[in-house]
Order: sequence, then structure tokens, then C-alpha cells
Amino acid sequence: MAKPINGTPAFGMSRVQAAHHIGIGVALFDGLVAQGKVPPPRKIGTRLIWIRYEVEDAIESPHVNAWHPPGDNALAAAIAQRNRQKAKA
Repeated sequence: MAKPINGTPAFGMSRVQAAHHIGIGVALFDGLVAQGKVPPPRKIGTRLIWIRYEVEDAIESPHVNAWHPPGDNALAAAIAQRNRQKAKA
């Protein structure tokens, strides 16, 4: 999670912080952004920042939660998807 300041979570997060905030790796996070399931970052100066509540709202939405049906092995599916993407490259 983004480093709290006086106990309050940060409003904006880097790519790595945003991925860790929702408990996934950066590669999977990048895939969700590319698929439009997580909003793109905002550019502030030279930095790209993800807004914490936008990322949280996106992950809680049905179209992201439906990505893997309940009981499905989400990790195995994510690894398989990444391997398919690497094979295409």
C-alpha cells in the first residue's frame, strides 16, 4: 500500500505502489490497465500517479471480479495468460 502519512493512506500511488496496494504483481497490474479494467494514471509533472480510490473502485467492480469465476484458480489463470502474451511477442 502507498506509504501512510500520519496514518492516512496516500491519495496518489506509483505503478508499483498501486499494484501492491491491491495485492497483485506489477505485470498483472499492467495487464489490467491495458485491458481498461483499471484506470490509467494521471500525469503530474513528470510522474505517473494512480489515484487510490479509482484503483480500489475498479478492483471492486463486477467486470474485474468476474475476470475469474469463484473457485477458479486465479493465479494459474493469470500465469497462463501472461505466458500466452509472452508467446505472442
